[in-house]
Amino acid sequence: SPAQNRNIPPLRHEYIPRLAHDFPDCTFVSNGGITDLERCKEMLSTPGVSGVMLGRAIRDNPWTLLSGVDSEIYHDSSTNTHLLSRDAIVREYAEYTATCYGQKHMNSAWMLVMPVLDIFHGAPKGKVFRKRIDDALKAGQAPREAI
Repeated sequence: SPAQNRNIPPLRHEYIPRLAHDFPDCTFVSNGGITDLERCKEMLSTPGVSGVMLGRAIRDNPWTLLSGVDSEIYHDSSTNTHLLSRDAIVREYAEYTATCYGQKHMNSAWMLVMPVLDIFHGAPKGKVFRKRIDDALKAGQAPREAI
């Protein structure tokens, strides 16, 4: 039920090393409670943790979490994504949507714009950006034009 979905059970990240020891053929990915890159790095250094999931944290505040993930987590600065501005990322993503909108499994304009809706979270006029996209999609514009 919706009420049950709002009640998150206690997370037990400390169980992972023991589980990994008891079940060495299994892969353990920590899912939940990780809201920043420092905590992500901490979890990835925990014995037995093969990966982490950032689901809602990424959805709610993608810029803060993703702008440094290549260099901080993967130690790869070759992509230079950490140097791109939010505007540049949005422009590149808009072009990407033009290449896939209407293809199999990519026919929902809303699903295509979701990854960038909150990229301006906490920034001046971030809500204006979201509203503009919302209005454009309701008017029937394609994702590229809406973004």
